[in-house]
Amino acid sequence: MPRCLRAHGFANITIPPEQAEPDGNFPTCPYPNPEIFEALRLGLELAKKSGADLMLATDPDADRVGIAMKCPDGSYELVSGNEMGVLLLDYICAGRIEQGTMPKDPVMCKSIVSTPRWPASLAGMMIFAC
Repeated sequence: MPRCLRAHGFANITIPPEQAEPDGNFPTCPYPNPEIFEALRLGLELAKKSGADLMLATDPDADRVGIAMKCPDGSYELVSGNEMGVLLLDYICAGRIEQGTMPKDPVMCKSIVSTPRWPASLAGMMIFAC
C-alpha cells in the first residue's frame, strides 16, 4: 500500500512499526478487519501522535479499508463503508457535473445493502435496485 500511495504523489506516509511488515498471524489485532476499532488501534495512536489528517488501514489483501478523519477538535472519527461510498459517489458526480460529462439522464444502481444516504449531486438521478 505505501508503494502505491507514493506512486500517486503521497509522500508523508507514516506506518506503525509493528505493522510495517505483513504477518499472517496478525499479532497486533484480534481480527484483521480494518472496519473494527481494535484493528485500527495502533494506526489511530500513531495518527494522534503525528497529527495526521487522515488514517487509512487495509486488511491483508487490501479489499477492505478502515478510514479515520481528523476532526476540528483534534479527535478522529471513523468513516463507515457507507459513508465512504457516498463521499466517493459525490466526488465522481460533482466532477462529472463540473466537466460537463454527466449523462443527461444519469442512473445509479444499488443493492439491498446500499446506504439510504445519497449526496446532493444525485438529485434527480434515477436510482435502481439491482
